[in-house]
Amino acid sequence: MTSAPSRRPVVFHGTPFEGAWEIAERGFLERRLNCDGEVLAGDGNLGLGIYVTMDPAIARSYGDTVLEVALLRGTRLIDVTGPPDTKLVKTLVREFGSDILSERIHKVVPHNKQLTLAEAVAILKWHRQQVEREYDKNKGVTERLAFHARYIHYLGAVLRRHGIHGFGLSRDGVGMVVFAGDRLRAIGVLHSTYKMRSVSIPSMTATSDELRAHFERHASSDGRKLDDFLRSRHQREP
Repeated sequence: MTSAPSRRPVVFHGTPFEGAWEIAERGFLERRLNCDGEVLAGDGNLGLGIYVTMDPAIARSYGDTVLEVALLRGTRLIDVTGPPDTKLVKTLVREFGSDILSERIHKVVPHNKQLTLAEAVAILKWHRQQVEREYDKNKGVTERLAFHARYIHYLGAVLRRHGIHGFGLSRDGVGMVVFAGDRLRAIGVLHSTYKMRSVSIPSMTATSDELRAHFERHASSDGRKLDDFLRSRHQREP
């Protein structure tokens, strides 16, 4: 049974205006292709899914249009900001060996045992920490960084088996990935510069309220049409 959407937009999604209309008409899709069959959205820094953020400045960097997005009630997201539980990581290494940090979990953990959600999150945070350290050290993508990034993708599938709908860093440039698009509802346009009249654009530090006020004053007819379509549909939903 589908849950009713929240009335409060809690996250933002940036996209080109054409992509915003596609989302309005078809919903959020895990993979979107252009006319040449090329993937437009999908396997990002945290793996396959839809990327959202609580920071409108981050969303603005992904396209000329920022959508206000509601999460369905009951959606479970994990914010992996912050350091890992090192005590828990060391306990896992003692129990299963160091391979728990480098091999697929099903190859290391006996079939009669499953990692708890807390254990899976601890390992994910550990790999995320390694990514940050490797990038800070080398100022770019290295083979070691790519390994940790791939493992983070894999751990997303582990979280999904625990009933988690997405994870990420809520206010980091990476954002958060939601595994299934049907957990999200676009309910309005926060801001769009698409065909906007020649006016000064708000700075990247503008708040969501400031962006919305600017959009209401200066939006193009196309931008208003999209916003009206989304908001009127949302009002009709139970």
